[in-house]
Formats: sequence, structure tokens, C-alpha cells
Amino acid sequence: MKIPSGFKISSANFGLDESDNKNFFIGSENDVAIIFGEDCFDVAATFTQNYFAAPPVHFSKKNLKISNQKTRAVFINTVFANAGTGKIGEKSCQKIADYLSQNLKISNEKILLFSTGKIGTQLPMKKFSDGIPKICQNFDNNINNFGRAILTTDLVEKIVFTEFSSGAKILGFSKGSGMIAPNMATMLGFFLTDAKIDRNKMTENWKKIINKSLNCVCVDNCESTNDAAVLLSSQKIEVDEEVFWENLEKLTIDSTKKIAADGEGATKLISVLVCGSDSEISAQKIAKKIISYDLLKCAIYGQDPNFGRILAAAGSAGVKFDPEKIKLFLDGEKIFENGLPIQFDHQKIFQNSEVKIKIDLCNGKYSAESWGCDLTEKYVQINGKYST
Repeated sequence: MKIPSGFKISSANFGLDESDNKNFFIGSENDVAIIFGEDCFDVAATFTQNYFAAPPVHFSKKNLKISNQKTRAVFINTVFANAGTGKIGEKSCQKIADYLSQNLKISNEKILLFSTGKIGTQLPMKKFSDGIPKICQNFDNNINNFGRAILTTDLVEKIVFTEFSSGAKILGFSKGSGMIAPNMATMLGFFLTDAKIDRNKMTENWKKIINKSLNCVCVDNCESTNDAAVLLSSQKIEVDEEVFWENLEKLTIDSTKKIAADGEGATKLISVLVCGSDSEISAQKIAKKIISYDLLKCAIYGQDPNFGRILAAAGSAGVKFDPEKIKLFLDGEKIFENGLPIQFDHQKIFQNSEVKIKIDLCNGKYSAESWGCDLTEKYVQINGKYST
């Protein structure tokens, strides 16, 4: 993996977490990360739809509007979400931007801020004022350290990469393990590229990709206050744009699956494919409903092939279909057709680390996918003690 040209990255340990929650926040020792460029990046970004969005979300959206979708620095902290922090949280964002502006010698409007972690706790600003000068002087470009620094309850870093024949590259980092529900993208994601792409189409194309990938992941059906998925381009190297967007979509789906597989307490990745629909929207509604159905997620954890829960989920998605037409496949084996179950070997279902569910509505040419994980006792243990 290589860092796209025009980018510098680094991470550091500000000592933000002084609680016993280190049993759950098991990323790296580092708890902040930064992306910087000598020139401005073009930006496409999507944010949480939660009305209780955190101050850094509002700060970054405001700066993107002021700067006409451009930035030079992206700063991320973990441990504290800086959500539910009121006016003090807003002032904390401004102070962090001031520290970064002074040390990087750039304007405040060219800075984006992102936070993830516990809601309702004020940021320890002394640690930011002490730490920011150091991280701004040391861009070590360590990809793995950066990928781990943005984690909270994640077990593994989530990094994706591809390089084009022209030498252009895409490097993506994402985090997300709990509080994951499909409404934008309940996570943080940063995708860096040096490909020359049409600035006017970045936001439109990025939203389309998000709607097919990070917007289709569900761990626990809980929507976060801090979601963001950001595409940054330094516009350095020519590339076939059609090929670029195809590859970016594949990488973003890969990131989505990594998030789903690393859900809190998860033992299995679940992939849902709904095909044969009369529209992509209808297929997506059903796929999302199935992946967020807790009864099904519990059954998969217990390796109980209770297909009735899948059918019930599909039927509650608000999409009309003919139950007599649908075909249901579990791990490649057909188990339901013509409105009736088909005898199947229970021992072959839900045994693998990835569970594959396919529903063919037999009513059209459109399809959609979604991804999630099983629901286990470990999830309850983690979230029962998250802030104590």
C-alpha cells in the first residue's frame, strides 16, 4: 500500500482515555490522526442524518460550504464523540481548529474535524493544545498506525487500497464496530486519491457509491451522531474516470464488509442479496430490512436456519411482492419456493463465517445488497459497560 501523492498522514497518542474502558477501546495506543496536504484537496462528503449531530459534524459542514468543498487538513480524535456537549463542544472545535491553523499555517476554513467515541463528555482541551504542535511536526506516513488510531471498539483496522495503470492510487481508512445503522454511513471513512477527477461530479458520484455501500451496513440498527464518509482528491494524476469510479465503489463495498464483519461481538458476516425486483429502491428496502432484523441476527448466531424470520423481515419492508413467486436461498441452497418451504439439510446452513442470504422476487431486473453481522452475548457485554 502507498499513500497517494499530495497527502501526508500521521497519528499520535494524546492520552485521551484515562478510564477502564481500554478493555473495549482496543485500537492502537494512538488516539488522534491527521491528514494534510501542501495544496488544497477537493472534497466530497456525506454526514449523519441524525438531528442530534455532534459539533464537529456541523463545524466540518460549515467549512466545506465556506471553502467551496476544499480542505487542507483533516483531524480525527477517538475516545470522545464531542456530542451532547452544547456550546462548550462547539467552542472546543473552534479551539482545535485554531491550534491546527497556527501550527500548520493554514486558515481555519481549510480544516475538517471528526470525532468518535463516548457521547456527552467534554474534550480535555489541555491535551489537544499540548499534543497538536507535536503531531503537526511529525508526519510519519505510517499507514497501519493511522488505520488503528481512528478505531474505538473495532478489533481490526479497516484499510483498502488500489493502484491504477497510470500510477494513480486510492487509499481508504474506515472505522466502525458498534452503533452501526444504514442512514448515510454510521461510521467514519476517509478515502484518499491523487486521481484527476471531475470536481463537479465528485459529490454526486460519491453519494451514489455511499448509497450502494456504506449506507447498506447494519450491526445493531443504532444510528450515530458523528457519521461521516469523506472522499479527498489531490488531483495529481490522470485516470480513466469510469474505471476510477468503478474501482472506488468496489473499495467502498470492501470497507463496508470489513465494518460488518467486525461488528461488536460478531462471529459471522451476513450478506443479503435481493434480486428480481421491479426497482432498485424496492430491492434495497427489503435488503436493509433483512440485515437489520434482530430475530434473524440472533438465529444466525445460534446457527438456527429459521427462514421464517427472513420472510417476515422481507414482508415488513413496506414493499409489495407476491409471496407465491419468491425464491429463498441460504448459503447457496434453495429452501423456499412457490409459497412453500423445501426440505434442506439444516447442518449445512449458517455454519460458515460468512452467511449468504438471497431472495429472488421474480418480478423484475433490479437488485441490491446489504451487509451486517450476527447478534451475540458479547455485544450486550460491551454495550452494558461502555461508559462505566
